[in-house]
Amino acid sequence: MQVTGHAGGTAPRTTYDAVERALATCLAALADLAGSAGQADRVARLLAAAQALSATVPPPRPPTAGGPMPLDRVADGDQLTAREHEVARFIARGLTNRQIGEELIISERTADTHVQNILGKLHLVSRAQVAAWVIERRAVSGDPAGRARPGADRSEAPRA
Repeated sequence: MQVTGHAGGTAPRTTYDAVERALATCLAALADLAGSAGQADRVARLLAAAQALSATVPPPRPPTAGGPMPLDRVADGDQLTAREHEVARFIARGLTNRQIGEELIISERTADTHVQNILGKLHLVSRAQVAAWVIERRAVSGDPAGRARPGADRSEAPRA
């Protein structure tokens, strides 16, 4: 398979690197899903593949003005509401806006608004980046809910 640009030529190396980084993120997200399903053997295989792929790809270059920020420079998430943290976790599980709406008993449009707010507040441009952000927070915090520290997410509080 050959990655081609709009003019049909071969894509530059940076495009390959970006696609490989995205693939590594997807593999990590799949490992997270497999872990939720109790499939330890699948988790091990997916994480090994993600780590192997990540080891061969150079780190991203700093973004140009207006471009997405690398995950290590993304906001810490304190500015997200409890509902936005909850939606971010659903994004990391691979749910669509419609599925998020069904889970939270909100409209698909409201789910989309939450997604757009998350992207804007974290300075990200894709759902895959949100998923990677959630997974990274889980790894750093050791909290399976992806919270950075106790009290950072109040989504478990009952609604009146």
